[in-house]
Amino acid sequence: MRRLIALAIVLGVIVLLLIVAQLVLPGIAAHRLRDRLSKSGQVIDIQVSAFPAIELLWHQADRVVVRLKSYRSNPGRSTHRPASSTLDWSRSVTPRFASAALR
Repeated sequence: MRRLIALAIVLGVIVLLLIVAQLVLPGIAAHRLRDRLSKSGQVIDIQVSAFPAIELLWHQADRVVVRLKSYRSNPGRSTHRPASSTLDWSRSVTPRFASAALR
């Protein structure tokens, strides 16, 4: 009986952690991407979604939408990455759907 109770508690904790991850991880991923892109322009909105969100830990996303007001590329300066490397974040995240727009 004690084993069943321990198993139920462990399973409950795992489910609780997955629920918290589903609520928190997309926001963290969006914040990290916003920080990275804001060094080269003005970010209006970033949306990241993944189900299950724990996939984000393995750099997988179902949908990523980036809206920028402006973007400047300075490939000659070492402090800025060129547009191709900054926006080509497929090396760090592999979305199933991604879009970017300048407004």
